Amino acid sequence: MEQLLELLFNPSHQAPSLWMLAVFVGVALVLPSLHTAYRQSRSNSKK
Repeated sequence: MEQLLELLFNPSHQAPSLWMLAVFVGVALVLPSLHTAYRQSRSNSKK
């Protein structure tokens, strides 16, 4: 985790690391909602 923060706040690093972080955060935010929606659709179809 500290290495990730160093990559973020170190001005010598290039922009692609920020793009990778943005993609990682986006996936981390989207996956749980997709998982819960999938489980809800499964439980609804069983009724």
